Amino acid sequence: MSWRRVLKSVQALAAHTLLFSFTLLLVLKLDHELSCSWWSVLAL
Repeated sequence: MSWRRVLKSVQALAAHTLLFSFTLLLVLKLDHELSCSWWSVLAL
């Protein structure tokens, strides 16, 4: 594997992790399980 391919894989993993985290926070916020402000959720 070349370094470029490894870097692309790491970048894709980071993007999916951020998207999953944002979705999870959004679901928790909409279900009123999370008691933080919308700015905290959107600032992720």
